[in-house]
Amino acid sequence: VANPLPAPPAGGLTQGVAGTNDPGALVDAQPFGVATVSLLDVPTQRWLVYVPGAPALVNTLHSGWLAPTSVVTIRRVEGGASVAAP
Repeated sequence: VANPLPAPPAGGLTQGVAGTNDPGALVDAQPFGVATVSLLDVPTQRWLVYVPGAPALVNTLHSGWLAPTSVVTIRRVEGGASVAAP
């Protein structure tokens, strides 16, 4: 089950354990609009990013990279509660 994370201020960041391997489900579980979900791939030192509503080629964070125990960083959208548009 995807974990709802503490709500940051508009445009701010929050971190926590994903609770799911599905980035879309993680976005849907948040009580605020999500601009991005990021995961640090420690071996490669690369940030993997999921942008809700963006084309697949933009997203580097996929279900294969995300685990229920992954620590993720979520950026809240600026302003309103809607999910960021592509």
